[in-house]
Amino acid sequence: MEKTLFLIDDHAMLRRGIIGWFNDNSNWKCIGDAGTKDDALSLLEKLNEDEKLPSVIITDINMNGQESGVEIMKEVKEKYPSVKLIAYSMYTSPGIIQKSILSGCEGYVSKTNDETGLLTCIESVFSGQQYIEPGLVVSLVSYNNAVSALTKREQQVFELLLKRKSNTEISEELNLKRHAVENYISFIYEKIGCMDRNDLLRKFGKD
Repeated sequence: MEKTLFLIDDHAMLRRGIIGWFNDNSNWKCIGDAGTKDDALSLLEKLNEDEKLPSVIITDINMNGQESGVEIMKEVKEKYPSVKLIAYSMYTSPGIIQKSILSGCEGYVSKTNDETGLLTCIESVFSGQQYIEPGLVVSLVSYNNAVSALTKREQQVFELLLKRKSNTEISEELNLKRHAVENYISFIYEKIGCMDRNDLLRKFGKD
């Protein structure tokens, strides 16, 4: 089976650099790239029509100030379930990693890693394994353990805390009274072992 890649990132120079490196140092062939969600989905649709879908798609998470990489992974997994998905991002927080996994991501590598680390991820995912950059695994496990200890409502409050929402904003978004929000936050701190909001963000915050 031919090893083919499709790369999505809003920085053209980074795309060129990664494509050049893989052409020179691996047996992977890049058959397309895009800098926006719309361009990516349009090009993938054409590749699908030509029966030339890539083996693996590598996408950034934050493009043009939005988490459009997560949306891309959701849509691609629904339309082309056989394609493997890898997130390559500056985000290293466990909340973002878990969100990516739930969106269909099979591999996650931070941009602090070099192309060799990305290649290791691609080969692992291509062979049917899930690959999370080793340095990110401990925080992801800790995050999942914390979330599993929370009730559904506490999880909703927790996610909004990670987005740096104020108590008033959480109250309005979840249609809760302010004192109820304060109670939920106290329960969350106790369950996950955090002293305050800064401590919570330091352990689990989204970059």
